[in-house]
Amino acid sequence: MLPKRYRPVNWIDGMKVSKEHFIATNHYLSHTIREVRAVDLTPYSFGLCAVGSQDDALLADIQAAPDRGLHVAVGRCRAVTSDGSFIDINEENALQNDLSLPQLLSEYRLEGDQKFGIVLSVNLFDMHPVGEPDMEEIPPRHPFVDATYHISAVPLTTVQPKQWTGPHLMIAQCALENGEVRILSDFIPASSSINSHAGLREWHHKFGEAMGGMETCSYRIIQKIKNKSQKNTLSESVQSLAERLVDTISRSSLEYRWQLPNDPPIRMLTTVLNIAKAIQTELECLTSREKEELLNYLAEWAEETPGQMQSNLNALVKMSYVHVDSLPLLRAIESFFELWATLFNKLSQLEFIGKRKGQQVFIVESPVHDPPSPEKPGSRWSPI
Repeated sequence: MLPKRYRPVNWIDGMKVSKEHFIATNHYLSHTIREVRAVDLTPYSFGLCAVGSQDDALLADIQAAPDRGLHVAVGRCRAVTSDGSFIDINEENALQNDLSLPQLLSEYRLEGDQKFGIVLSVNLFDMHPVGEPDMEEIPPRHPFVDATYHISAVPLTTVQPKQWTGPHLMIAQCALENGEVRILSDFIPASSSINSHAGLREWHHKFGEAMGGMETCSYRIIQKIKNKSQKNTLSESVQSLAERLVDTISRSSLEYRWQLPNDPPIRMLTTVLNIAKAIQTELECLTSREKEELLNYLAEWAEETPGQMQSNLNALVKMSYVHVDSLPLLRAIESFFELWATLFNKLSQLEFIGKRKGQQVFIVESPVHDPPSPEKPGSRWSPI
């Protein structure tokens, strides 16, 4: 269903003017601003907006209440919804609401354990008066108007995250498990930039540290192979993999540190997933024998099975990005770095690439004798 279209008022001389005309003009301006803002939005750029200070764009307190209820209080929220509606909540218009999860289950005819999304909605065309009245103005009135905000909860089984549109923003999630309410504190709402949310800034720092560690270890592995002058299929495969990772990470490292904090989260996730894609590409470029040899060697030091390593890598590359709930993908990337960053750190500390786990390296010392000096040639007889 398309949103209602508001048109400008046709002002003419001598017309009878009422407050409805000014309200209609205000609605037209709000509608136009919303439409212009929506033109620049993508399915991956709406959400929380970074404020000028160090404060987060969202400040919400969500607590479990008696009888499987929720108490939601929003003290700050600065965001743009997917349709371009602007949410601006601060200490002057903070709002709160009490929600009953059993009542929601009854309304949606659901049973058992469920997950719920806490949704903040805005109606730019339902204004209500706000502000402290001027005591010298007769009759007294509130000097300003503000948009109407509403807090609600919706079962996640009834919504399609990829089709999340309209003047709504999911700001939190909770779960009803075994009759108890649990707040999912690590949930990250849709955000227009990484700097908009503290959780995204932490993920950005964590992934940056992991990328830097893998790059350093790759340098060491390459230098180790070259210094040892190793010439075998396994060492060549490891060197090629390390060189591809160095190339992939070095191309994006500066952009990752300088530009990505001000970009949508999908830019960060694309950058780090390119590392997994580089590993997958390198494996596919090997022959079947080289690939099997390399995977067996990597799995030995990673304490995983070769098949599991490859299947996890392929599954990660195929995962979809969901802007309104990016946490599953963030956790999958975290598991990827935990495995591969640790693996490359181990390889960089080996005496030589190709050493097997548990293999002892023996160094046999033997005295080195100076080579015998060449005998001086006998002097030729000379009558002189």
